[in-house]
Amino acid sequence: MNEDFSDVTISVKGKNYPAHKLILAARSSVFKAMFRNDMQESQKNRIVINDIEEETFEEMLHYIYTGKVKNLEESAFELLSVADKYDLKELKNACEGILLSKLSADNVGKILVLADMHNAEELKANALRFIKAKYSNCGNYENTEMWKILTESRPSLMKDMLAMVFNK
Repeated sequence: MNEDFSDVTISVKGKNYPAHKLILAARSSVFKAMFRNDMQESQKNRIVINDIEEETFEEMLHYIYTGKVKNLEESAFELLSVADKYDLKELKNACEGILLSKLSADNVGKILVLADMHNAEELKANALRFIKAKYSNCGNYENTEMWKILTESRPSLMKDMLAMVFNK
């Protein structure tokens, strides 16, 4: 990213990133709203973000400027939530595709929770179908990592999952 003519600084956990309002606003409706409305970020030309890891933010910023992600295979899980938060639809779709291709018995619970939290309906539906195919004929699902994740963090998903598994 070229720092020439940058007109906003984004601070992520204390590290500063010079950026351009026009580019941020063109790619993200969330940034556009920050700059268009009379918000503190627009007045001070500074955005503070403390709920994203630096590496994840750098991948998002790289995507905003180039339309590409350097390490999507490794960062899709983290980037999906960031893409949803900043309304980066194409990035969110790309992350969903990667996660869908990596669905396994070991990660389906975490992916299902992530999809539910971030309205990734296609990913959620595919995760539920995966669960149905994997567990509908076996009764040992209570001891799986997926079961623990769902019962502890997203009990509302239990209804969706059980309906999918037992609705033949």
